[in-house]
Amino acid sequence: LIQILSIMQWYHFAYMIISIALLGFGAAGSLVSIFRQRLLDAYEFVLPLLMVLSGVSMACAVSVINIPRVMFDSFLLFSDYNHILKLIVTYLLLFIPFFLGALAIGMSFVKYVNSIGVLYFSNLLGSGLGGLTAIILMWFFHPQQLPLLISIIPLIASLLVLDKRYIALSLLIIVIISIQSIDADRLNGSEFKSINKSKKLPLAKIINEKNSPHGFLQVLESPGLRYAPGLSLKYTKEIKSNKVVFNNGDWYGPIIPYTISDECILNYTTMALPYIMKQSESVLIINPGTGVNIIHALKNSIKDVTIVESNKASLLFMRENFGGETGYIFNNPNIKIHNCDPRVYLSKNSRPFDLIVLPIIGSFGGTGGINAIQENYLLTIESLNHMWSKLSDHGFIAITTWLDYPVRYPLKVLSI
Repeated sequence: LIQILSIMQWYHFAYMIISIALLGFGAAGSLVSIFRQRLLDAYEFVLPLLMVLSGVSMACAVSVINIPRVMFDSFLLFSDYNHILKLIVTYLLLFIPFFLGALAIGMSFVKYVNSIGVLYFSNLLGSGLGGLTAIILMWFFHPQQLPLLISIIPLIASLLVLDKRYIALSLLIIVIISIQSIDADRLNGSEFKSINKSKKLPLAKIINEKNSPHGFLQVLESPGLRYAPGLSLKYTKEIKSNKVVFNNGDWYGPIIPYTISDECILNYTTMALPYIMKQSESVLIINPGTGVNIIHALKNSIKDVTIVESNKASLLFMRENFGGETGYIFNNPNIKIHNCDPRVYLSKNSRPFDLIVLPIIGSFGGTGGINAIQENYLLTIESLNHMWSKLSDHGFIAITTWLDYPVRYPLKVLSI
């Protein structure tokens, strides 16, 4: 659900999902406490019913909140009050599976209190295995398919305790949900998501996708796309990029063809400054995304390039799908690639670098509203201390930000 709301809205709705889960379990616990005896008297009938309803509600909840008439848009909450009602409806629909599932668990705890140690161990083990299973499934299935697939688990559990007369009905529900999961409707993202704006460009189309726990990667192609961040007017050649990668519907980076003869457009931007000031021998590029900063380093005759990328899916995606374009650099044996968190790498690595390049901060047109709360753990005092200690005697840390009005990001960076 966290990934689904990251695609439909923004990633910080993780907090809302956690609160919904806690509310569902808390409300179920309260109900068990108040109506304990009544629930225990009807245990044999209620338990399988709760399991079936929990599975069905899991399968249906995401499909319902994906309907345009029901789906809320966080950008419109303060201008169109209908979206506040839609937000409440979304919250309640996602609450139901947690409440029903937790009620079944709570009833079992109370019914078999003498075996609570075994039950509680099994519950925690199941939770851990469920988390691992979800991560594995994220590599192989589209996000909209996951709730349908996971809903089969409580339905299978119901078969273990159902009266034989109702097993056929539960099996029928499992078959229907399984068929539905194969062709589940695509998630509708907010109209303000980057990818939805780009889809309105002429001849825009999605040409590639990859599922992963790191996000849902999509490549959009359009002849109207150009990547020219703060490009100087002195650059008069053709800008060739027409593909862009989005992660959960948000801008991730452009696909720029890498050829020996072409000049890198970043040499006509402020990002060229560290390469002009001093010829670096070794460069560390942190979270390069689609590899634009790597191409920039190679075009400035850097022989020793080290990449630290925390998104494993991004590395695999670029290697597998763009071998003739940017992917070439991710397969280059002369480039050292480390798939780990940048701060972990900095804390363990002892070698010095002449230049450390960070990804661009902010977004085109400035960052405001919801995006203003986005955290960046590369820009803490501790992180910059790590980078500073890994510089050679005349080394640089290159930090680039988009312009914002009034100016905020450059002042924050200078302050740190």
